[in-house]
Amino acid sequence: MKIRNRITFLFTAVVIGILFLVCYSVFYFSALSRQADFRKRLKVRAITTVRLLVNKNDGIDKEQLKKLDQTTFTAIQQKSIVVYNYKNEVEYEFNDTGVDSLKKDTAVLNEVKKVNEVYFYEKERDGVVVNYVDQSDKYITIVAAYDTDGFARLKELKFILIVSFFSGAAITFLSGLFFSYRLVKPIKKISGEVHEISSQNLSRRIALGRAKDELHELSSTFNDLLTRLQDSFETQRRFIANASHELSTPLTSISSQLEITLQNERSMEEYKDVLYSVYEDVRNLTELTRSLLEIAKASGTTEGIELSLIRMDELLMRMPAELRKIDAKYTAELHFDM
Repeated sequence: MKIRNRITFLFTAVVIGILFLVCYSVFYFSALSRQADFRKRLKVRAITTVRLLVNKNDGIDKEQLKKLDQTTFTAIQQKSIVVYNYKNEVEYEFNDTGVDSLKKDTAVLNEVKKVNEVYFYEKERDGVVVNYVDQSDKYITIVAAYDTDGFARLKELKFILIVSFFSGAAITFLSGLFFSYRLVKPIKKISGEVHEISSQNLSRRIALGRAKDELHELSSTFNDLLTRLQDSFETQRRFIANASHELSTPLTSISSQLEITLQNERSMEEYKDVLYSVYEDVRNLTELTRSLLEIAKASGTTEGIELSLIRMDELLMRMPAELRKIDAKYTAELHFDM
């Protein structure tokens, strides 16, 4: 996979993950807020119902209270209301049309006497159990209903969040393609310039950008590499030229002597002189070849150079003997007094 595609997919994955967390958090906390708000409304309705039921001064009996509950269909839908006394006997009950009767076991009724209110969620309806204690009356009221408006708003919010999520994902992907293209473009330019450089145009260099960034550093590194390669090639060319010149001299001398000798009959002494001269040229050629090989070895990489510790005084002391081996007339004097 190309680096441009990796940048695009990585950027898109990160942003999509952030978008998902944001959208999920908005929906989750909106759902909690809806539930908390609706439960407050149910609690108010439960307290209002039991007060109307036990307040004798208002003159509202159970039948009138049922008619009042029927008129509030729009405000709270699919509601169920049950009022118990402290003997767990039903004092009042109302259910909207088509809604099943709401019953709670004795354990829940006894629990609410200790904690005053208990919330529950049953059959897609939120509910509350409230312990109402008056100066002379004690009642337990259960109210459950379906939050039509709240769930409708949550549904609209969910639709908006889904559309926003996928729209954001698409925009993120396109943005990732654009930015990855902008990021990779200088690298492709450098790659193209390097591809055009060969041994014939090693003097060419990569153009450095104005920004002192990583790409500038990469281009500078390539230029330094090209400089070292150019120096290496120049050294190689000079070595080949010098080697050719140095090798041609003894070879020419040998060829000339042999050619001249073969033109006429020679005496034994003359043949010996020619062979001795050729032998000297061959020795010089051998020494020259060995020296060139040493130079070639030293001109290579660090791994190709054979390095070892030597004593300079021993090397100097061997030099007179080495010179006499080459020719007895050669002499060398060493002076250590300086």
